[in-house]
Amino acid sequence: MQLNHSMCHEVTETGKRPRDAYLEMTASMPKKFKDSATQNQIAASLPTFSEVQDQLSRHRQRRCTPVPDPFNIPEVLRTTPRGRKVSDDNPHKNEPFLL
Repeated sequence: MQLNHSMCHEVTETGKRPRDAYLEMTASMPKKFKDSATQNQIAASLPTFSEVQDQLSRHRQRRCTPVPDPFNIPEVLRTTPRGRKVSDDNPHKNEPFLL
């Protein structure tokens, strides 16, 4: 349950692709649970990616702004995430996204 919550949180907060979040969650299991019996028990109870894909996609849609008209792109989507988050003196400030 805790792994599923952290996976959904990552997708919502960072906009990470659902498959990447799922793979990262399964790869981090040995770090969080050292006992092999516990790892096997949790791995057996984990849902498959296809079972959680819809849920993760809904979480990602909260973060990602949909573009209703492809010919009128909102200003927030015209710059890269890096270009929006850097300081004013950084050369990547307002870095244009591929248009």
